[in-house]
Amino acid sequence: MTKAKKKRIARRGSEAPPLNGLNRTKTRVILGFGVIVAVALVTVIVRDSLPTKLTDSERSLLQLYQLIRIPLTKDDLQGAKTAASGLLGQFSDDRNFFGAARLLQESDSLEVARNAFKVMSDAAVRLVKGHKEYRIAGCAMNLCPAACAPCHMDKFGDWIQTDATVTNPFMGKTSPHCGVIKQ
Repeated sequence: MTKAKKKRIARRGSEAPPLNGLNRTKTRVILGFGVIVAVALVTVIVRDSLPTKLTDSERSLLQLYQLIRIPLTKDDLQGAKTAASGLLGQFSDDRNFFGAARLLQESDSLEVARNAFKVMSDAAVRLVKGHKEYRIAGCAMNLCPAACAPCHMDKFGDWIQTDATVTNPFMGKTSPHCGVIKQ
């Protein structure tokens, strides 16, 4: 063993022998690859957490959704059915909204109409998450300002609206202000 090699080993103690050029290269490649994977993962997480810009078509769809929501808050089945007809005429390519609008249009009771509206609402809530111009409202049991009796919100979900005053399409006249703004 050469003196230089003995000195290096003495400085490092009884650790493993020093890395040769090949091992250093492998280490750098592995670290470099790890950094690339970490940056890519962070990029995907950040990109997926940001809201996408709504298209004009999506905004029109959400306006028609509001035209259905408002009559339901007043227990106006015919008004909701008429508004659903407008949605059917314009958005036949969106299965979530189209199928629910068809069911709502053909409904013969507020209960059936509200069940169909729930399907629309689930899709609408996913669409507007992160968009400040739309409010997501729903039941928050312990925070609800309305004394709902009987409360049926466990059958339904959240909905969207553009105004700050809660108007519940699922409870209607029974408890029009049941719920809270969540976003």
